[in-house]
Amino acid sequence: MATQAVGTAPTAPHHVRTFFAAVFGIVAFVLILVSILVVWLNRTLLDTTTFVNTLSPVVQQVDVQNFIADKLAEQLLESAPTQDVAGMLLTESERAGKTEDQLKAALNPVIQGSLLQVVQVSACTAPSLTVKAMRLACFSQAESSMSSFDDYFSTISPADRTEFERIRSIIREMVPSVEEGTSYGMPAYMYKGKGVVSTMVTKKFLSLYPFSGKIGDKLGDKLKGFETTPGSIHFSVEHPLSEALLREIVALRLEEIDSKTPTKR
Repeated sequence: MATQAVGTAPTAPHHVRTFFAAVFGIVAFVLILVSILVVWLNRTLLDTTTFVNTLSPVVQQVDVQNFIADKLAEQLLESAPTQDVAGMLLTESERAGKTEDQLKAALNPVIQGSLLQVVQVSACTAPSLTVKAMRLACFSQAESSMSSFDDYFSTISPADRTEFERIRSIIREMVPSVEEGTSYGMPAYMYKGKGVVSTMVTKKFLSLYPFSGKIGDKLGDKLKGFETTPGSIHFSVEHPLSEALLREIVALRLEEIDSKTPTKR
């Protein structure tokens, strides 16, 4: 008599269960990672104190501060009506007879310098301050934080500081009565209450601001080889402003200030 073969149990369902178990395990692992990330982001981005503590070291870097100030100034000048901004930030004599491009040249160092001071003030990130108190703290500290050139020079690299000291000595020799103060929120050499020039470390360069959009036009080809904007001249330690060129810039600015200063009788 033929014996009946005993069939083996099908194995397909076991393989299917193994496959889905592996898929669900991977999904569960991914969800755990996502949950951890969400909790971290929630705490970092939504908890004010943690957010400030996380970003403060980044914002304190000079390159980051310059980048923020540069981009904000650029956006403001591009999006806001030039005449309106000039009306808020420049005096009537500073606006008189200027074209839109000349107004932008005069506004650029004003806006960039003021914004740079704001981002440099640690009180601006204090979470306990109200908006009004924060603004007052920012601008009052910004005004005093640059009252000393030595304070500013201590925040920049030794090589940049040496170059700025060279410029400082030339200006002091040219104008013995020059004072060191602030103009439009930037450290500036002052003459008869007006800014002569300001030197600051910016995103890519060392920059000199002559507080005038006309000086670049007067110098013409003498600025060849330097990157310029209507209101600034960019240079570097490796490619500095020559003493002769610096003296001419300062002399032109002094001439402008003298021409606008009423003569005492």
